[in-house]
Amino acid sequence: GIRDVERSRGLGDVYKRQVLDLLALTSLRTRPIETLSGGEKQRVAIAAALALCPKVLVLDEPTSQLAPDMAHELLDTLVHLSEALGLTIVLAEHRLERVLPYCDTILYLEQAASTPSHVRVGPPREILPLMEDIPPVVTLGKALGWTPLPLSVEDAVLWAQTVRIPPSAGSREVPQRRDAPQAPYLRVESLTAGYEEQAVVHDVSLALSPGEIAVLLGHNGVGKSTLLRAMVGLIHPVQGRVWIGDRDVSDLPVAEICRHVAYLPQDPSALLFADTVLDELLTTLHNHGLRPEDVPVPPRELLEQLGLAPYWDAYPRDLSVGERQRVALAAILVTGPRAILLDEPTRGLDYSAKAALLALLRRWRDGGGAVLL
Repeated sequence: GIRDVERSRGLGDVYKRQVLDLLALTSLRTRPIETLSGGEKQRVAIAAALALCPKVLVLDEPTSQLAPDMAHELLDTLVHLSEALGLTIVLAEHRLERVLPYCDTILYLEQAASTPSHVRVGPPREILPLMEDIPPVVTLGKALGWTPLPLSVEDAVLWAQTVRIPPSAGSREVPQRRDAPQAPYLRVESLTAGYEEQAVVHDVSLALSPGEIAVLLGHNGVGKSTLLRAMVGLIHPVQGRVWIGDRDVSDLPVAEICRHVAYLPQDPSALLFADTVLDELLTTLHNHGLRPEDVPVPPRELLEQLGLAPYWDAYPRDLSVGERQRVALAAILVTGPRAILLDEPTRGLDYSAKAALLALLRRWRDGGGAVLL
């Protein structure tokens, strides 16, 4: 019996090392959790769930904070673990385009406005035609009547080669913005920042102008979140400066900076403290010494623009991740800042919610706002 226990412990250690290797965590074994990026923490959480060798693994949006290449590596790893260990995996996921090539069965919760949810279960190609929010490549396949429906761009390539499109069908005038160039509203000069004397971001300079949407790209752990936090004073730079207009903000408190440059972190719950959704906005205004009539968009109108009007009196932490994300976004936008920094704002949003967010950001840009994603 003792030998069996020792043998199982040995197998457990081997298994755990394998999980660390498969999730690219071996080099991070001694790192404090608080120093990891959102994507790295996501992988650590999955590794912890696998540590006891379960037979069923249930994952709630496991790729939401992962870069595309790391997401595909994770899904490949899950397939490998499923085959090697007989592991059953259940995924709840908004990013269907990532998981469709990997899944055997879809459970679709269909809900009409006045009826309870109805669950449809079956292979992906049987259930996808019944769904409203589907990846663009599946939408294209449905529109063109392709059978079987493509589950990925790779699937669609063969069909696309057989489609004849008139030369004029894809041509249209794309309106060009002819606004005169504006001086940058937010500038970063030679910024280096990190944690515990370990620099994560090195010598970064950028400028963000009114009427501009800029996108910050990079793999997990390269310092995207660190850069955003440093720009609003949550991290003191090792060197370099941040300017709002002509003002060096190094001597300004975070609250004053965020009055002019709003910041939405990856975890929306970090900004939610009030008892109702509307109170979140009113509390933000109160903290900045503003009244609802002092801001460009009244709180209730802003909630309506974000699709949150039905939840104005709901407790924010009872909402879904995507809904909490929009409540937090409303809370930072209600003061009417001229620049907003959004750290992975589409996390937890389905396709229709992403489209609504994009429409809001475009309206913000067209009104002279500066946006960094």
